[in-house]
Amino acid sequence: MDRISAGIIKKCQQDEWFGGEEWNDTGFSDYGALSKIVSTGFEHLPAKAEQVAAAERELGFPLPSLLTTVLTEVANGGFGPGYGLFGVARGKTSGSDDLVTDYSVRRGDQKVWPAGWLPICSFGCDIVSAVQASTSRVVRFLGDPAVFCLEAASLHEWFQAWIDGEKMFDRVSSDLFDPFRA
Repeated sequence: MDRISAGIIKKCQQDEWFGGEEWNDTGFSDYGALSKIVSTGFEHLPAKAEQVAAAERELGFPLPSLLTTVLTEVANGGFGPGYGLFGVARGKTSGSDDLVTDYSVRRGDQKVWPAGWLPICSFGCDIVSAVQASTSRVVRFLGDPAVFCLEAASLHEWFQAWIDGEKMFDRVSSDLFDPFRA
């Protein structure tokens, strides 16, 4: 198992929370059956290789290798920073937590959303973290107007910061980033 995958599992076990960190911080743990699920284990099983391959075909480019590893070794999204990592093959509804669906909806306005930048989690209010598929850099999209800030030099750094206990909502550089020139 990959070290990041093992670190994610260990963090979730220690925190006794297997969902998105924002759900836990907002008192979600006091509500309903889902809170019982994510306090004892991951909501979703790991993604299958076929699901990842289908997502990559639909996107037209490969997922970053670490993202594929985490989705296939840990769980198919639903855990981690924000309201949880987006998964693959999770549904075709607007506002879903499916990588392909969210990317496709955002790419509908090509002046706002750059090609090859995959939304990977949401913090609400159209604030999302996105990874550049070709380099694994992570940026934060701050909604309208379209403002991007560098969040991490790599997906590995981003996951490691979360594993180490950093509150990811607060992890935003004051330097604006232009993903259209990246």
